Amino acid sequence: MILIATVICIALELFSPWVTPHRNYHWFQAYGVRIHNMLGGWSIWSGPAGVLSVLLPLVILMTLLQNALDGFALDLPLLALSIFVLGYCLRYDPVEKTIDDCIAAHERGDDEAAVLHTTELGLETDTGSSDPVRLMTDAILTQPVERLFSVIFWFVLLGPLGALLYRLTWLLHVHPAPGWIEDQAFQNTAKRLQGILDWLPVRLLAIGYALTGSFEEAIHEWRDHENTTSADIGITNQTILRYAGYGAIHLDRFESAVTEGEDPRLETTAIRAARGLVLRSLLAWVIVIALISLAGWAAW
Repeated sequence: MILIATVICIALELFSPWVTPHRNYHWFQAYGVRIHNMLGGWSIWSGPAGVLSVLLPLVILMTLLQNALDGFALDLPLLALSIFVLGYCLRYDPVEKTIDDCIAAHERGDDEAAVLHTTELGLETDTGSSDPVRLMTDAILTQPVERLFSVIFWFVLLGPLGALLYRLTWLLHVHPAPGWIEDQAFQNTAKRLQGILDWLPVRLLAIGYALTGSFEEAIHEWRDHENTTSADIGITNQTILRYAGYGAIHLDRFESAVTEGEDPRLETTAIRAARGLVLRSLLAWVIVIALISLAGWAAW
């Protein structure tokens, strides 16, 4: 069931543009406002207890629903629920369009528009770079963990509950309800929780970059920069992915090949290489999930 739901949802995300417009998170904000109105005045609201007070009721409801459907009607209702929840929680499709728009803008010499496209992805980076090619390469290498890989990882471990838990945690600080906006401590707590949930998927994805790109260079860059990362777990996760990706695609070779006056497509080749690396890593993940599923079926 996990394999079937994962393959269907990835196919819809990559090849069906009508899925993204139907994702709506307003219901969660309205729910969050009600919780904040009830508990926001308490001193514990800004810490882990406040975050748990928002997440726990929805987690319990999904757990009960998931358990109720387990084994019912050949698991077909559970499969339908899995496809619906996983499809709702993925959000990779906008990246593909933004990448194409950025490449087109850079190749026609409109760097201002190219940089604008990179900001659409909400990249949080500590590089301070203003180069659109480097910014977009960073976004391609780091964004998939939140948009795709972490959701799939927790879905494989916990089913629909895992995918929903991850996406709701992300929503807590990225799309906060009106009552949360002024409470920076609450959002920081939610952000740290997402960083914790990302910790293992990030490292598995970095291994995927190494296995589907230049293994030696990816591991070398990862080790060189892992001990110099920020105290912020989110920045640390992004740094690991960024440098593992740089090594996997030999980004230094792309940059050294570009000289003044040459075709800008030489630069955008790095963007295409980064996207290819992510898609190959996704395929590797799907193969691993398939092998685990087949082993489970064989044991059963």
